[in-house]
Amino acid sequence: FDYHHPPLKSAIWSFKYKNARGFAKIFAGRIYEEIVSELSDNIDANSREKYMIVPIPLHKSRLKERGYNQSALLAKELVKYDVVGIFEFTPDILIRVRKTKPQARAEKRRARLANLRDAFLCPDYTRVRGRTIILIDDITTTGATLLSAKQALSLARPRKILAFTIAH
Repeated sequence: FDYHHPPLKSAIWSFKYKNARGFAKIFAGRIYEEIVSELSDNIDANSREKYMIVPIPLHKSRLKERGYNQSALLAKELVKYDVVGIFEFTPDILIRVRKTKPQARAEKRRARLANLRDAFLCPDYTRVRGRTIILIDDITTTGATLLSAKQALSLARPRKILAFTIAH
């Protein structure tokens, strides 16, 4: 969705900062449709491979402050839509090792990229190697968060990394 659409912006803000967790199911349904559409030529219900659903993690101090990770809620709900069983919820594949300033406060892309440099770590390369990773986040503006997460995961040599968000 377009993040600048006022009702949507308000809904995402409530979901992210005001504990309006019910939006997770609504947003996850739409993201699920987008993922299936994107992967439709590659999805094989008989395949043993599962796509790894990886939410963008919060730093533990921010998680304690907020009480929940909106990206993890989205990812959990997304997996519930998967009746075929091709998705694997893997919130431990990516961890945030450095506390960063909220991205909403950094205006320029260069500042956002610098803010997130080395913020993420993939603790288990063996689980990621050769797999398809689907990153889940709430919004993307400059793409700095997703790029930083991708860089951390790329060290493990996955087959492919895709990213999906509610809005841009």
